[in-house]
Amino acid sequence: MEGLGADGIIAVNNGAGGHLGNIPASVLVPALKSVCKIPVISAGGVGTGSGILSMLALGADGLSIGTPFIATKESGVSDEYKKACVDYSAEDIVVTTKLSGSRCTVLNTPYVKKIGTDQNILENLLSKNKQIKKYAKMLTYYKGMKAIEKAAFSATYKNVWCAGTSVEFTNEIGTIKGIVDRFKSEMTEAENNLLKTLGRV
Repeated sequence: MEGLGADGIIAVNNGAGGHLGNIPASVLVPALKSVCKIPVISAGGVGTGSGILSMLALGADGLSIGTPFIATKESGVSDEYKKACVDYSAEDIVVTTKLSGSRCTVLNTPYVKKIGTDQNILENLLSKNKQIKKYAKMLTYYKGMKAIEKAAFSATYKNVWCAGTSVEFTNEIGTIKGIVDRFKSEMTEAENNLLKTLGRV
């Protein structure tokens, strides 16, 4: 991507909400930093200031953070989605291939439990057929993204809500400023604790 002129790389790790990678940030970020000259932005699994500090310590030039900002007053999603992010925890995050054919993390709502997280036999066969798998995946992706969009912005029993494991740290429907201020405070505290552990304070 750097050779093609990209300004930076979003390194989506295995802790990301929605579509996720296969590699943990602790491996992915340093690996990319060792071969790239452009900025590497870590994406996934961060919901605290200490998490931000850890990604920066790995060499990330910045972070892409999504899940903590779903349950904010400024967010345009439904109140039901916001409340679910408060009520659910990291243990309630499951990986599904039903939405797009690719691995995607969602809240394990009653509807998700009902439909399951794996593609059915027909979808699975179509996605493995060399001649039509590209078209089958496009159709699956289109249907899945429409379902997510509908669930995110309106009340429906077919609740399929994307979120990452950092939902663990969402305890209230707050404001964007409140979350950023919390991150800054937690990051300062984590940095001070680290310096004490290293004997530098």
